[in-house]
Amino acid sequence: MIYADYDYYRNEYFGNAIQESDFQRLALPASQYIDYIARGKARADIEEVKMCCCALAEQQQTIETAKELAQASLSAGATGGA
Repeated sequence: MIYADYDYYRNEYFGNAIQESDFQRLALPASQYIDYIARGKARADIEEVKMCCCALAEQQQTIETAKELAQASLSAGATGGA
């Protein structure tokens, strides 16, 4: 279960770092992490859970971006590029 949707992210959380096309993909692991931490007892109707989902989705985006940059750097190093 994904705890927050893009509409909530934009209009309640006031997020602007994630594009709509990426939100569900990023919110899924965020929601899974919430489930893990809350041992499956988190409730989607609690405001703090939705806010947490949005914050974690932004962190997931940061992690993905860092991985992509690291991979590009490694690839450039392996081929002798700058």
